[in-house]
Amino acid sequence: MLMVNTFGKRARKVIRFLRKGWFVVLVLIGGFVAFDAASQSKDVFVGLSVDPVEQSLWHVLFVYLFMFTWSLSVWYSMRLILTTKGKNKWAEEEPSEVRSRNKAALWVGAAPYLIISLGFILPDYPQGEMLFILYSFGALVLGVFYVWLIRRVYQLNIDTKIEINRSQSSLFVLKDEVQGFKSLGRYYVTSFVLSIVTLLMMSYMPFGIWFSIAIGPLALFLLALTYLTIISGFLSWFAQRHSFPTGIVSLVWILFMSACNDNNDFRVLMGPNDVPKEKIEIAKEEASVKYQFDKWKNHESRKGLKTVFVVAGQGGGSRASFWTGNNLAKLNESIPNFYSNVFAISSVSGSSAGSGFYNALCYDAIKKGEYQNKAAISQKTREVTGADYLSPNTAGTLFPEIIQSISPFGIPPFDRSRYLEDAWSNEFESVTGTEFLEDPFDQLYSDKSSSYLLPFNVFNTTVIETGGKSLISVIKPSDERKRSKILHLNQELKQGQIPMKVAMSLSARFPAFTSAGTFETKNGSSDSLSIADGGYYENSGMETAVEIIDELIEYRRERLESEQDSFNIVLLFIENSNSEQEKDKSVQHFLSILQTPLNGLINTWGTEDEPMQDYVQQYFSQIRMIDSIPGDTLVKISLNYREGEYYPLSRFISEHTKGNMISQIEEMIIRADELDELQISEDSLTKYKETIEYNNACTFSFLKEQSAKNR
Repeated sequence: MLMVNTFGKRARKVIRFLRKGWFVVLVLIGGFVAFDAASQSKDVFVGLSVDPVEQSLWHVLFVYLFMFTWSLSVWYSMRLILTTKGKNKWAEEEPSEVRSRNKAALWVGAAPYLIISLGFILPDYPQGEMLFILYSFGALVLGVFYVWLIRRVYQLNIDTKIEINRSQSSLFVLKDEVQGFKSLGRYYVTSFVLSIVTLLMMSYMPFGIWFSIAIGPLALFLLALTYLTIISGFLSWFAQRHSFPTGIVSLVWILFMSACNDNNDFRVLMGPNDVPKEKIEIAKEEASVKYQFDKWKNHESRKGLKTVFVVAGQGGGSRASFWTGNNLAKLNESIPNFYSNVFAISSVSGSSAGSGFYNALCYDAIKKGEYQNKAAISQKTREVTGADYLSPNTAGTLFPEIIQSISPFGIPPFDRSRYLEDAWSNEFESVTGTEFLEDPFDQLYSDKSSSYLLPFNVFNTTVIETGGKSLISVIKPSDERKRSKILHLNQELKQGQIPMKVAMSLSARFPAFTSAGTFETKNGSSDSLSIADGGYYENSGMETAVEIIDELIEYRRERLESEQDSFNIVLLFIENSNSEQEKDKSVQHFLSILQTPLNGLINTWGTEDEPMQDYVQQYFSQIRMIDSIPGDTLVKISLNYREGEYYPLSRFISEHTKGNMISQIEEMIIRADELDELQISEDSLTKYKETIEYNNACTFSFLKEQSAKNR
C-alpha cells in the first residue's frame, strides 16, 4: 500500500510538472508524431542511414547538432517554467521539491534523444542495418553526454543544498542556484529575440531555400522545433510570471488574424488588364481539343500517323513526380517515335511536377539542339525529379508561416507554396542553366521551334468553392457530357499568364503542406476562387484523359469516310500507388485524435482509381465494337511496392528508394526483351505472369509495337 501511495504521489507530481510546461510538451509530442509515427518520415531516416556515407554524413552531423540544441531548449524551458512563480508570490519550497523540479526538467530534456533514436531504429533495411545502429547509438551517447553535462555544470545532484530565502523571488533563487550564470530570465529573453531574428532570416526566400537544403530535412525540422520550444517556453514563462493567459490569447489572436492575412494569391506574369472580347472567343476556339489535335496531327513529323498516345499520371507527391517523369524519359529514350506521338498528358498532383519537368527538359533540349541525346535528358530528369524539395517546403511552412500567422496583413513572399515553386525553379536552372520554369507554361506551344513537337500538359486541379475540376492547359475538353463544368484557368484569369512552376504547383497543392492558390476571375460568378490539389476531385488523371479521347474519337469518325486515314488510340496509365498489392491500413490507436483524420484522408485518397480503370476498359471495349478499330486500349505501368521498402508521399526520396524505382524501369525494358526473344522458360513465364514486372514488360513491348507503326 505504501508503494502504491508513493507511486501515486510521484505520478501526480509529474503530471503537475508537465501541466505547467504543456506548451513545451506539445512540441515534443509533435516531434514524436513527425519523426516516429508518420510513415513518410521513415524514408528521410533511410536517406541518412542507407545512402552513401559521403552524401549523408554532413546531414547526420547537423541532425546531432540540432538534436542537442533542441534538447537544451527543452530542458531550459522546462526548468525556467517549473521554477518561476507569480509576480507577487515568494518562493518557499523544500530542497527536495527543488531537486524534483530539476530532475523533471533534466529528463524531459532527454526526450529528443529517445525520439531520434527510435526514428533510426524503426526503418528496417538489411543493407543499412549497421549504420542504423551506429546512428541510433550515437544519439543515445549524445543523450548521456547531455545528462552528464547538465548535472556537472549546473550541479544538479541529489546532495545539493539550497537555501531558500522568503524575501527573494523564485527568479533570483534560480539565479543563485545556477552558479556562474546571469539571470536565466534575461538569458531566455535573449534566446527568444535571437529566435525571432533567425525566423526572419529563414523567411528571406533565397537564404531560406539554400540553408534548408544544406542542412537537410531532418535537421531543419529539429531546428524549427528548437525555435518553437523557445517561443512556447517563453509564452508559458510569461503566463506564470504575470498571471496572464498567454496561450489562449495567442490562439485567439492567430484565429482572428487568419481572417485578415490571406496571402495565397498565386503569382502570375503580368499582362494587359483589358482583353478584347473577340480575342477571348478566338482563344476559346483555339483551345478546343479538335482544333489543336488537327494542328498536331498534321505536323510534318507525323505524316502517316497510325497510333496516338494519351498519358494519364496518377497523383502521389514526389513519388509520383519521380516515377512519372522517369518513366516518360525512359520510354522516350528506348522507344523510337513514342514521345513525339503522345498528344496529351493528363496529370494530377505529383505527376504534374514529373510530366512538367520532363516536358520542360525536352523543350530546353530542343532549344539547344540536343533533343536527340535522349540519355542525357533521362539523366537530367532523374536529377530534377529526385532533388530534395522537402526541406524548402518545410522551411516555408515552419518559419515564414509562423510570422505570417501573427501578422495583421498578408505577406505574399511568406506563402510556403512559393518556397516549393522556387526550389523547383532553382533546381531546374542548376541542371540546365536556363530559367524556363519562370516563363509562361504555354511557351512550349507558342514557340515556333517546339510548337506541336511535344505533348500538351493538362494539369488537373480542384476548385475548393465548388468541388469541381479546373484545368491548366492549352487545350480544353468540351463541357458536354461531363460530370461538372470544367473551369479553364487560362481563360478565367483576370490578368497575366501562369509561370510553368506555378502551373505545376497548383495541381499539387495539398493543404496543409502547401496552401491553396487564390485568384480573381474574369467573368466568374465569384470575385475569387481557390485552387488546390487535383487529387481531391479525381486522382488518376484518367477522367480528363477519357474526355480528351472522346473528342479524338469524334474527330476520327468525322474524317474517316472522307480522308480514309484512321488511327488507333492508346491510353497509358502511369500508376504509382499499390492498388494491386495489400496496403497496410492497420489502425494506429496512439494519438488517434491526430492520426485518424490524416490516415483516413490518405487511405481513401484515390480509392476510385481502380473503378475508373474498370470504366475505361469497358469504354474502350464499347468503342472497339462500334468503330471496329481493334487498337484502342488501356495499358498501364505500375510501381511495385517491394517488401520492406518505403515509397514516401512527401517531397523527399532517398537515393536508395530512387535507385529501387529506376531499377524497376530498367527491368521493365530488360524483361520485355526477354519476352520478345522468348528467352524465358514456360515454368518461369507462368509464375512471372502474376507479377507487376511482367505486366510492365508487356506494356513496354506493346508500346514499342504500336510506336513501330508510326515509322
